[in-house]
Amino acid sequence: AEPSENVYITEKQKEEHKRLECEIKTLTEALQTMHYSIRTIENYTYWIKDFLRSYHNNFESLGQKEINEYLTNLAVKEHVSASTQNQALAALLFYFRHVRHEDTDNFKDVIHAKHKRRVPVVLTKQEVASVISRLDGSKRLAVELLYGTGMRLNEVLSLRILDLDFDRNEITVRFGKGGKDRRVMLPKSL
Repeated sequence: AEPSENVYITEKQKEEHKRLECEIKTLTEALQTMHYSIRTIENYTYWIKDFLRSYHNNFESLGQKEINEYLTNLAVKEHVSASTQNQALAALLFYFRHVRHEDTDNFKDVIHAKHKRRVPVVLTKQEVASVISRLDGSKRLAVELLYGTGMRLNEVLSLRILDLDFDRNEITVRFGKGGKDRRVMLPKSL
């Protein structure tokens, strides 16, 4: 029988892994200190780990050239959207500014992806009524709230009874986008 394929980790690889974990910990702490959302922290962490691993954790030599190469690779080989590419860019710029403490002027020629201009898809009132009429129960109520108030899906799903004020016909949205509270009108039809 052939010996199983063993993966040997060198001391250099151990050090690189330790350094990567330290960089990610510093990144996470900086994001938390600046009150970034959990999802942003998860996304930025993903992009920084991917970027650093792409360059074999060669931390010292990373700069604008490597950022541009990485973003180009995302667009050309990975076929990511412009918004995904820009999210990766935002993560990289945050990392270089707040973790590596590098001067942002060094990155003024970094490639920014351009979004394609698209005409939004808008349903007519009849189409909206048709969709809503096919729903019932809590799903129908959720869709009516989404349509009638402009709330985001996560905002509707996290609503509590105490967030509803029927006397004033308003809903208090807690911890909305950016962690901010806001009020929206409660449609009389609901």
